[in-house]
Amino acid sequence: MKAKTQENSKKILEISNLKKYFLNKNSVNKAVDNVSFSVSEGEIVGLIGESGSGKTSVARTITRFYENYNGFVTLDSKIISGNKISKKRLKHMRRNMQMIFQDPMASVNGQNNVYSILKEPLVVNGVIQEKVKRVLKSW
Repeated sequence: MKAKTQENSKKILEISNLKKYFLNKNSVNKAVDNVSFSVSEGEIVGLIGESGSGKTSVARTITRFYENYNGFVTLDSKIISGNKISKKRLKHMRRNMQMIFQDPMASVNGQNNVYSILKEPLVVNGVIQEKVKRVLKSW
């Protein structure tokens, strides 16, 4: 059996020439400027850089927290960038791509219990309520 390599693995996520600029009073902040990379099936990628280098801006742009950007983003060979994206494609994107914050205080609402935190994405993504109860009950 031949081992999968980056060359023969399916590309799950492709980012090409991504740009996100913020306008200030008298200047333009180029938070993301011409970023390109891809993630293949089974590959783990870390986005590493100094504080203020644009890591979070890249992630927020890719996951569409930020609008009005230039460049192309594809997820599972489907374009998810641009102003006009169908609700179906947006739902697919949100089911398959999410941000994980490094700061635990930004990741988890301390006022929620573990059950509520684990239940929310399952309910939002249409998992049957009985299945949620069964999984969380056994946990």
